[in-house]
Amino acid sequence: MKIISQEILCDDFFLISDDQRNLIFSPLRRIVFEVFDLGIKEIRKCQKDGTIESLLMERAVQEKKAMVNRVERPFKPMRLVLSLTSDCNLRCIYCYAEAGKLHKTMSWETAKSAIDETMRNLLEERKEKFQLTFHGGGEPFVAFKLMKKAVEYVNSKWKGKKDFSVVTNGTLITSEIADWLAEKDFRLTVSIDGPAEIQNRQRPKANGEGSYEDAISGAMLLKERGLKFGIRSTITNANVYHMEDLLKIAKDLDCSLKLEPFTPVGRGVDEEILSQDAYFKQFMLASKLAKEMGVPLKSTYSSGLDPKCIFCAGDGEMFCVLPDGKVSTCSRVTKGDDFLASTFIVGEINADGLNINPERVEELRHLNVMFYDQCRDCFAKWYCMGGCHNTRLLNDGVMPENHCVLEKAFLWTNLIKAVGSN
Repeated sequence: MKIISQEILCDDFFLISDDQRNLIFSPLRRIVFEVFDLGIKEIRKCQKDGTIESLLMERAVQEKKAMVNRVERPFKPMRLVLSLTSDCNLRCIYCYAEAGKLHKTMSWETAKSAIDETMRNLLEERKEKFQLTFHGGGEPFVAFKLMKKAVEYVNSKWKGKKDFSVVTNGTLITSEIADWLAEKDFRLTVSIDGPAEIQNRQRPKANGEGSYEDAISGAMLLKERGLKFGIRSTITNANVYHMEDLLKIAKDLDCSLKLEPFTPVGRGVDEEILSQDAYFKQFMLASKLAKEMGVPLKSTYSSGLDPKCIFCAGDGEMFCVLPDGKVSTCSRVTKGDDFLASTFIVGEINADGLNINPERVEELRHLNVMFYDQCRDCFAKWYCMGGCHNTRLLNDGVMPENHCVLEKAFLWTNLIKAVGSN
């Protein structure tokens, strides 16, 4: 993986280079162009005589995009995530939530109260769409009856648009469930890590049996009903060289594919760490193959070129209701004894309503790349957005160096592509 060097030339203009090419990059203006030897000489001359900013501003055909944060924004959730259960029929070796360790399922009163709270906020803000995702520290279809009841309640109360989605291991999807998902127009993310030998090792059932056949069977039922879904694969050292196999699976299922690098948290804290260099090189190869195969391929690291400053809704914005009614703003914090529970669990909801700690929410509002000293002068910060809040806080408030190297390598690749298309 190439190491990308950078030099700040003036306000929001960087000279970034590998060992062969040089780019001028203004991230907030969304400008990138290549410079060659004569251009580098001119840049050095202008640096000496103090005219570098005038030189670069000649190319500033766009205004800088203004970055905003959510500091002092009150907690007023308008998108709901229900973590229906901590129970799970699998025992994935890297599970961040250690799903199946506990067997807690949300009460209907808690689910109803969370739905009502979200609806009130949407009405006050005159929003049209109700968005509900089933996700969290267990397998949602373990609590399918509760899921159905929640969806039926939303449909009976909300007359505007609805957007239902679920993150699932796919193994419990039956024809009956698939019919219901199609009827309610669900979007789905199905976790599959590779061909049978890899899937069965990384994502075994609670009884030790493999899960591959059931996961593929569930996904096929979704395909047959024309549902919108994608595969999400956790990439480890075991499957980093099997991305082509994953592309073939996605092609057969006529769905998109997201390849996400393994993070050592939860049940996977002692697992062997993924080689970032191998991940990058294999993803680049997979990207070319994906285009040939017509498979939409994604990674958190391969984002577009639109600058942003907030990585996710973990900055006190997410309304993720856990099985016991506690409210988390991080999808990786799924129970009260998680290491970062005192940071990301901001309150609780029950039949009497929502109780939130506003001071804790305000602290989370500063999880924004605008406030990170580590990122202050980095050319990639508006695309990295500072990275995962959870990972940062578990690493004493800074992102690991291998994350930064990987992020810069991905961005450099995207910028080279942009230059080539100009």
